[in-house]
Amino acid sequence: MIKIYKTKFFSKWQSKSSKLDNSSLIRAIEEMSNGLFDANLGGNLYKKRVAKKGFGKRSSYRTIIATKFAGVWIFIYGFSKNELDNISQDDLHDLKDLAHDLLSVPLDKLDKIVEVIYEK
Repeated sequence: MIKIYKTKFFSKWQSKSSKLDNSSLIRAIEEMSNGLFDANLGGNLYKKRVAKKGFGKRSSYRTIIATKFAGVWIFIYGFSKNELDNISQDDLHDLKDLAHDLLSVPLDKLDKIVEVIYEK
């Protein structure tokens, strides 16, 4: 069983974009579970491009996802390609620490994540 979550920080960022819905996040995880991701960033972090509604992935969003490929996926960071080319090494280090913390604690103990609900 696959469980998809997003941090409250990611959720706030996502809500600012009307072109990124939960069904796009679910599709991204389905692709990742089949081995399709853009980069393994180390420390259980993966980069995945997610398309805006009506657009291709190339100029759309970049997301950073924490997972151990054991059925739990957590979107922790996102950015638009036209806002940022890539994340800095300092930010990457911080995101790895966050991923470690999120994946080490039982999900029912985390208050900074919300489950991704499929939008039909």
